[in-house]
Amino acid sequence: MRATKIYKLITGVFIATLLAVGLSACQDFDFPVDESFARMFRPGGIATDSVAATSAVVKWDIIPGTDHYVVQISRDSLEFNTIIDSIDVPAKFNAIKLLNLYGNTQHSVRVKSISSTGVPESKWSIIAFKTKAEQIFNPLTADDISFTSVSLSWLINSKLTHIMLVPQANDTLQPIKITLTENEITQGKIKATGLTMGVTYVAEIYNTDANKRGSLTFRTNELQSIGQIIEVQPGDSIHLKLAEATSNSVTLIFKQGTYYQNNTAITLRDGLSVMFYAWV
Repeated sequence: MRATKIYKLITGVFIATLLAVGLSACQDFDFPVDESFARMFRPGGIATDSVAATSAVVKWDIIPGTDHYVVQISRDSLEFNTIIDSIDVPAKFNAIKLLNLYGNTQHSVRVKSISSTGVPESKWSIIAFKTKAEQIFNPLTADDISFTSVSLSWLINSKLTHIMLVPQANDTLQPIKITLTENEITQGKIKATGLTMGVTYVAEIYNTDANKRGSLTFRTNELQSIGQIIEVQPGDSIHLKLAEATSNSVTLIFKQGTYYQNNTAITLRDGLSVMFYAWV
């Protein structure tokens, strides 16, 4: 229905122009003119291409008589409540590659043409699209996961704020938030400790709460142990680790293939049972 009305309107203007040219030598006519149509054509054929996690190409049809196009972007669905960027594109281009978008996020783009001869600007052509999920985490290996910790790494020098470790299918554990330091962001790695053995976690890395930049699922190691679990790192004192025990049954966990040195005999207090365990 709308296409038919536009066709009639264009045809009517075309006939009126012919009549005005043919009769101008003998008589003037004062036809009413709707000034709302005296503007640039809006860019048609707006479409997206090559939509990725943090970039997308937006293209449109060329409009004759254009000086430049105005392209505006917002993170919503055709609402344009908050414009995050506005770009002037020279008339010789009818496409733009948008960078630094948020992954897995709805974006809206609108384009209008600006005249090179003073004709009022066009109305907006609009489009919405959703970017793909971003993944800047490096894959985990078996060596990255222990009983109560995980070593995470990501694309170095990425723009980041924090990591969330979210336990799955466990109502007794709360998510763990790790605020990243500048040094950790630059190095692109961190060791998260204080996890619970034998639990599945989802690690999510963010640049502000609105911009999730990657996620990984992993499960901490578990074993048939006795009592309290205590990890022993290279350089730790086994005497001090045992002194920290709050249970009469303790399992000391050592990383397999790592050298530990203890020059004195280990004396156990009465009633203390200890299991030594090496994990891969």
